[in-house]
Amino acid sequence: MHLPLKTVVASRRIISAASLVQSLIGVAFRSRDTWLMSPADRNACVLVMQDAASDPWGQPARVEVFQCHVGAFLNAAFPNEPEYEIFRIHFDSYKLEPWDRNAYGVPLAEYAEYAQDRRFPWQTYLNFEHLGGLHFADLDLLVRKFQGKAWRDLLHRCPEPVVCECTKFLPHPGLAPGDFDWIDEYIAGAKLIDMADVPAAQRIM
Repeated sequence: MHLPLKTVVASRRIISAASLVQSLIGVAFRSRDTWLMSPADRNACVLVMQDAASDPWGQPARVEVFQCHVGAFLNAAFPNEPEYEIFRIHFDSYKLEPWDRNAYGVPLAEYAEYAQDRRFPWQTYLNFEHLGGLHFADLDLLVRKFQGKAWRDLLHRCPEPVVCECTKFLPHPGLAPGDFDWIDEYIAGAKLIDMADVPAAQRIM
């Protein structure tokens, strides 16, 4: 598999009092080593959209979209790995039963967990979305880490800044077409570097 150096992949996070809907970009190798990129890693990821919205129950929600420079990340962090898999893992938790839950990719696990007060169960859905390459990801490891609330153990930081102009963009299936167009403005204008330290404009989805 050859992934262009300037390929970026979108991930997103939606937070409200009743739900947490998040996706993360991951990479895996023939050895089955499986890692996740942190959207907070400013060496490889850029926050390009941060908006106010409402969740399906009418509660205020914060929507964030990140562009992860996965091609450059692989080149910098794993230069000796010629074969790899790129994937997106969707980690969606709901305090209430979702009335229209869209599953992206292949379901891996579904389980209930409790908040700190132990009174209200959150139903969690874990889905795996293959994006490219061969199938190397250790799915059992991912399920164990997410069920154990230890997925941060899999985060791998990029060793150097790799944010750059993009030539190929893989959007997120959980965003509307209009949102793709809005994000594409950054890519077409090569504004990702310029916007890295500037708060994104507010926009209601």
